[in-house]
Amino acid sequence: MLAATVSFFGLPDRYDDAQRRPARILNTMLLIQGIAVSLILIIFPIADISHFGDPAMNAITVDLFVYVCAKILLNRGKLRLAAILMLVMQGLNLTGAIWVETGLRDMKVAALLGLIAMAGLILSRRDTIFVGLFTIIIVTLLYLSELSGVRIRESSDLIKIGDLAVLVSLTVIISALMFVASTYISRDLDSILVSERQIVQDNRRLAEEIRIQQIAEQELREINNNLSQTKKGLEDNVRRRTRDLARTNRDRETLLQVTSLDLKQPLNQIRQQSRQALALAGEPAGSPAHGYLERVVRAADRMDQLLNDVVKLVEVQQLDSVPTITDLNTIAAHVLERLEAQIEASRANIVVDTHLPKLYVDQLWASEALFNLVGNALKYHQPEQAPDILIQRYEDDSGLGIAVLDRGPGVAEEYRERIFELFKRTVNREVAGTGAGLAIVRQIANRHGGRAWVEDRPGGGASFCLTFGPASRVANE
Repeated sequence: MLAATVSFFGLPDRYDDAQRRPARILNTMLLIQGIAVSLILIIFPIADISHFGDPAMNAITVDLFVYVCAKILLNRGKLRLAAILMLVMQGLNLTGAIWVETGLRDMKVAALLGLIAMAGLILSRRDTIFVGLFTIIIVTLLYLSELSGVRIRESSDLIKIGDLAVLVSLTVIISALMFVASTYISRDLDSILVSERQIVQDNRRLAEEIRIQQIAEQELREINNNLSQTKKGLEDNVRRRTRDLARTNRDRETLLQVTSLDLKQPLNQIRQQSRQALALAGEPAGSPAHGYLERVVRAADRMDQLLNDVVKLVEVQQLDSVPTITDLNTIAAHVLERLEAQIEASRANIVVDTHLPKLYVDQLWASEALFNLVGNALKYHQPEQAPDILIQRYEDDSGLGIAVLDRGPGVAEEYRERIFELFKRTVNREVAGTGAGLAIVRQIANRHGGRAWVEDRPGGGASFCLTFGPASRVANE
């Protein structure tokens, strides 16, 4: 019962945003009027106001009935019909009061004209004009009734203010002013309502964006956590594999060293005993037995050189560099001194640039790299021609270094990487060598942060280049 009563007096949810404001105003007016009329009905039996008579009691009862009907219409969504019913009832009540009491000189006329303002707040422009015309007609009829003497009231004072045209003009002007004022007020209220509705929509949109952003942030945190875990797992795998690789490399290097050392001892015995057998055999130089023994000695010498190169390559890979300021001119002179016998045997023509750089490198391994490059150039030359070799300064983005240029057969494009691999040879296999020299050169370059490669020499031949990395540069170079 209580819930039904509260629901009856409240504003239903059937109205949209545009109708909610006028519906709220009308609902408030009906509640105020209903409470006022109900109080009057309660006071009538208690107070000594019997001089009003039964007609007043009946009129008040009719008012209450009309207000209840208007409230029922409002609750059912009939806003326009409820508003017109309430305004017409108000107009009739004010007209009756003016007629019965003081006439047009009473302040109730102002309340009668105020109906237009209320209509402007509740109804549409067309309905407000209708209420204005209704009010003007009532005022005109009241004026004519007083002027004709229908009402038993002194009307001479009224006549002094002007004729009907003046009164109608005043009524129209006042009604127009109230209509304009109520229209502007209604427009402002509508603007406020639109702004409020926009703010509500913006707040909802903002709340939705915040919710979406929070969800995105949560997902991003989860992704970051997953990435962190994945990164940690990958880093652990990399560290584990790095340790395994380092251990494998150490094991391999140890195996190579042990194997080479273990092979050297029996190899030396084979070589020595073969030479002794060659000396004791007494076979002439061209005999088959003498040739067999010479081939055994040469094979043993080559195997010994091969084992030396393997050990040297392992040492380069384990290089714990001790760099010092090294003059490559000094290194070149030392290398040519070591290769003096081969140079004289091949009648090689070697030119050394006197402006070779000074570098911050490991002197021992820089000398070994240049030794291998020059030795390679002495081995591979054109048949029936003496080697023609140039040692000069080289510089590019990978750092300072040295280049060894020859007039040999050159290196085809497809073999320029292959020859730097261990035991890979792409030219005459009758040339003495193990195929490890250029692999050692590249390892030395890599350990110094540089690089080693081969390119064509203008005019024929090959140009072997070696750099030692940016860190090897000396200040004055």
